[in-house]
Parts: sequence; C-alpha cells; structure tokens
Amino acid sequence: MFCKMVAKMFSLLKIRRDRRHLVARKDTVPLLNLFRDTLHTLNEANVTGEDAIDLLDRKIRWHQLLRVKIDLETLTRKTDIDPLAGAAERSEVVRRSARTISLFFRHATTSI
Repeated sequence: MFCKMVAKMFSLLKIRRDRRHLVARKDTVPLLNLFRDTLHTLNEANVTGEDAIDLLDRKIRWHQLLRVKIDLETLTRKTDIDPLAGAAERSEVVRRSARTISLFFRHATTSI
C-alpha cells in the first residue's frame, strides 16, 4: 500500500512538472527571441563600430530589456520549487496517509 502511494505521488509530480514545463516554454520563447535579437544587435555594433547602447536602444528599446528583466526573475523563481515538497503539499494521498507514512518511516529507521 505504501509503495503504491509513493508511486502515485511521484506520478502526479511528473504530470505537474510536465505541465509547468509547457507553461515555462511558452514564457521562455519570447525571452530567447529577445536574447537572440540583442546578440545580433551587439554583433552589428561590434562590426560597424557604432555605440552598442545606442544601437540597442534604437533597435530593441532599452525599456523593453528592463521589462524583460522582471519576467526573467519571475521565471527563474518558479523553477526553484523543491519537487518532493511540491508533491507532498499538493498530493491528497500523502495528506490523507501522512500518519501511516510517518509511522512507517519511524519504524524503518529504528529497526536499522
């Protein structure tokens, strides 16, 4: 029974992680496109000898880069979630069976 509960918890965790990954991909694509454009612009400034900041401001807009900085910070904060803690706090099976799981682990660690 315990093994089934743990297997179900990790299965649900994988499903949720995959969903978060899809959402993160949708958030990541525009950021990567902007990063690509920024690199192209910096390369162009290097080749032509223009001022890089002026060229960035003209082609991409400085305020857009600053706005993206906030999006990047939010996106990186989302990925700092501990998977096991996330599964435990969201899984109804674990919450209902927390006492049984706790007793099992206590018994397993004292018998070693």
